[in-house]
Amino acid sequence: MPRGVKTQGSRHRFQRPSLPNTGELFQKTPLKGNFENLLGFLAECRRLGCLCSKSRMAESSQLLADRHSELHCQAMQFIEMTGKVLLRILTEDDPTPQALARIGLTEDSIVRINRQGDIELRRRDRWDVIGGLLGDFEQRVRHETGLDWA
Repeated sequence: MPRGVKTQGSRHRFQRPSLPNTGELFQKTPLKGNFENLLGFLAECRRLGCLCSKSRMAESSQLLADRHSELHCQAMQFIEMTGKVLLRILTEDDPTPQALARIGLTEDSIVRINRQGDIELRRRDRWDVIGGLLGDFEQRVRHETGLDWA
């Protein structure tokens, strides 16, 4: 029997299936604040054929997108500097200047350090992870550059 068809004696009567609106679905969807949940939410709306206004869908999408941006920005904070500054803050536990030079670091290079201590070198069209800092690198980086995480 097709979905939405009910029988009444010998007669068939079509009844539209009950569909949730996006507000109900949004409240029931587990939110972890990431982009996959935004895509999952929107896919579920399309799969269920939600009855919703464009403004309600946009509002729900924006809430998830804002949360994703907030988490992404917290997780991906950097302090940028030149290669010259990076070479001044290296300690014996960090990669050697010679090892970094072999990878392509020069005093004029643009590098960035994230909160986990990864050193990323700016190439023409991308960032490459070239090593990592150990120990109390956060204080060294902030003190030497005068910058805070952004």
